[in-house]
Amino acid sequence: MPKILKWALIVAGSLVVVIIAALLVIPRFVDVQKYKPVLESKVTEATGRPFTVGDDLHLSLFPWAGLSFSDLHLGNPEGFAEKDFVAVKSFEVRVKLLPLLSKDIQVKRLIINEPQIVLIKNKDGRVNWTQPPGKPGDKSASESTQPPAGKESGLGLPIKALAVGDFSIKKGSALWIDHAAGTRRQISNLNLNLRDVSLDRPIQLAFSALVDERPVSLEGTVGHVGQPIGQGIVPLDFSISALDELKLRVKGNIANPVTNPAIDVALDLAEFSPRKLSAALGQPFPIATADAQTLNRIALTAGVKADPTHVAVTDGKLDLDQSKLTFAFKAADFAKPDVTFDLNLDQIDLDRYLPSKAQTKLVPEKKSDRAQPDKNKQPASTTPAPQTFDYGPLAGLAVDGQVKVGKIIFNAINVQNVQFKIQGKNSPITVALSARLDEQPVSLEGTVGPFGKQPGQETVPLDLALNALNELKLRLKGRVENPSTKPRIDMALDVTEFSPRKLFAALGQPFPITTADPKALNRIALAARIKADPATVSVSGGRLDLDESKLNFTVNAADLSKPAVAWDLNLDQINLDRYLPPAAEGKGAEGQPQKDEKPAAPGVDRPKTDYAPLRRMRMDGQLKAGKLIVNKAQIADVHLKIAGKDGVFTLDPLKLNVYEGAVSARGLFNVKEDIPSSNINLEIQHLQVGPLLREQMGKDILEGVTTARVKVTLAGDAPEQIKKTLNGEGELKFNDGAIKGIDLAGMVRNVKATFGLAPQGQERPRTDFSELLVPFTITNGVVNTPQTSMKSPLIRVSAMGDADLVDENLDLRVEPKVVATIKGQGDEKQRTGFMVPVLVTGSFADPKFRPDLKGIAMEKIEKEVLQSEKVKKVLESDQAKKVLEKEELKPLQEPAKDLLKGLLKKN
Repeated sequence: MPKILKWALIVAGSLVVVIIAALLVIPRFVDVQKYKPVLESKVTEATGRPFTVGDDLHLSLFPWAGLSFSDLHLGNPEGFAEKDFVAVKSFEVRVKLLPLLSKDIQVKRLIINEPQIVLIKNKDGRVNWTQPPGKPGDKSASESTQPPAGKESGLGLPIKALAVGDFSIKKGSALWIDHAAGTRRQISNLNLNLRDVSLDRPIQLAFSALVDERPVSLEGTVGHVGQPIGQGIVPLDFSISALDELKLRVKGNIANPVTNPAIDVALDLAEFSPRKLSAALGQPFPIATADAQTLNRIALTAGVKADPTHVAVTDGKLDLDQSKLTFAFKAADFAKPDVTFDLNLDQIDLDRYLPSKAQTKLVPEKKSDRAQPDKNKQPASTTPAPQTFDYGPLAGLAVDGQVKVGKIIFNAINVQNVQFKIQGKNSPITVALSARLDEQPVSLEGTVGPFGKQPGQETVPLDLALNALNELKLRLKGRVENPSTKPRIDMALDVTEFSPRKLFAALGQPFPITTADPKALNRIALAARIKADPATVSVSGGRLDLDESKLNFTVNAADLSKPAVAWDLNLDQINLDRYLPPAAEGKGAEGQPQKDEKPAAPGVDRPKTDYAPLRRMRMDGQLKAGKLIVNKAQIADVHLKIAGKDGVFTLDPLKLNVYEGAVSARGLFNVKEDIPSSNINLEIQHLQVGPLLREQMGKDILEGVTTARVKVTLAGDAPEQIKKTLNGEGELKFNDGAIKGIDLAGMVRNVKATFGLAPQGQERPRTDFSELLVPFTITNGVVNTPQTSMKSPLIRVSAMGDADLVDENLDLRVEPKVVATIKGQGDEKQRTGFMVPVLVTGSFADPKFRPDLKGIAMEKIEKEVLQSEKVKKVLESDQAKKVLEKEELKPLQEPAKDLLKGLLKKN
């Protein structure tokens, strides 16, 4: 036995000597440079990228296994303009060889000098860090990460000891180039130094770099790591500094980082200015706020504990400008989360942090930036893709939390003493909110849930009640069905009677609507049932009480991309004059503009109306109203029905009673083209025209019972355009009335007094009639009456001529005829004189009346001269005929005839 042992030792010793000799001799006699081309070729073949290394490639095996080289270059695949993907100026590593056999890693030095990596994204989206397709190294993630069959991946690191003498990266750099976005970012002068690298001592870590020429550094200690590696507690203590602004310290430990990782650290973010940080980066501040002094001071401290199933944040403190927040948060069992939280904020002015009104205005889109639509291409669907949400964790949700806020200012409204609580587990979750709004109480209470065993696919009940300012009480009760698959709501909304004016008074705010009656909008109550899903909305059983008015309504809308809308409104009564703004200054007693008011300048471009939504809409609705008051007009028994689709809408019928008469109308509105067109048929029966003109136009010029028939067509949506395209016909008939302000009998008999040639009486003139008939036609905005007639006990009057609605000019001739005595219809005055035709010219605003003296003269000449017996005998005598037949007078015959015809004309 001793002899065998002796020979075994001799053999073992010999083998050791041989191995040591080989490790010493091989590097001296093997020419490593000879194999460099083979190495470069193999790496190029494996990566699909060009690979080169400098000539000073060295290899040693004993006592230190060492490798060093310089000028390493790993290039980019084809299609990238930049040459290198990775470049290293020099690299050296020395590892003690024999201790590796016992899993003892002893590194004398590992030095990487001036490493550089360039990450590129081309305009076509290709990136340079992925393996080119078809190369040997191009394997799927699943293939590269799957352990060999029959073997298990071990946990931890197979190391018993570790010692590194010198580990450093010097003057490294990283460059990110995005050709698609036109951006370039660089990390330069990167230095990393590790000292005292071992398993039983803290590792000293020092890192520094320039990010876009601005300093970033990290210093501290990690470890000791201990044994077994990855299964103990690893202390951490390091500080991060960035851009001379941001300073963060992390202190704590990581437990079992390989088997069951857990962290327990304290975070301390020193006070810094986000605005100065952005300025140091040379970037505009990414958040637009109404107050440019906000987000100028942030500081944070908190303790964080976390493992794969739990997260806890304790002793959290956040300073944001002048606000201070303390917070704590815990979440356990993420599959069935159990959440608790406690937030306490002293005060915050949210208006300072929101964008200002000027910042929220939309920038108009330039036509040149807008893609031109392809007429042959079907339009893409405007319906947004449905959003998915995992409701599973709500199945076993347990929550218990509270939020307290001392003061919030939002939209200039001051909210104080906010307290919000939420609590529940496997049952309806109870919510309770209370606050004081400008010293007035506000509260929200109710329940949500339960969410069921399959949250997101079951019905979730809701029952919430809102009380605000001792005025507003709102309750929302119902359910949400299938929120994840096909969401649908079915809710009953009930708003108890309240006063909007008192509500705003309680807020200390002026009432936002100015009404003619300051007591209007003093009482509102609302109730309705609302059903909705992604495609339809319906409101049924709607009831609105507005002051003394009651409205019952239903509304249904389907296919919201091409909406089909149906509605039914039933209103008992309302005085709309109470809700309109009060008469503005500068209005006359009758509410009409004064003469010095000027209309908008003609020719000013109006924004073009987009009728596309109306072309997509289908509508079927009706309105019934018992009594309306509009601009003093008392309208009763209103019935209106509107139906339409594809841009064509019909109004049939429109019926109402007003001014003791009945009005009915039918109409059509067509918006298929860019310029809309309409036609209207109107009928009026037994309407009192006097009150209508006095109350609606402020004119007291006509009385009588009116019957009318009107048919018109028009196009356009601007007043000037409508006037020019107005065409139609109709007839107005007035019975047992009077024209006020004009005494036609006096005008035609007493020329001097009527037209300012003699003094007039003080009594306001009028012309009574038994019938006034006005037939008319309208052609491109010009109203023509061929034979307007008026019947009166004293005279008959006919009128003809035009009224131009576009230029607002008049051109009429009124012809009177005596038919009876001057007594009639209460007229007992004696009048003398002869009948005078009247010409009406001028504008609508300033009509001119003048006697037609030329017409009178022509009639006198015709009757008393040309048609007299003496003139006839002279012209018919033989002597006159002989004279007229003379040759020298023949050239004058035709002009004489024309002159005679002209003299005989009445105008």
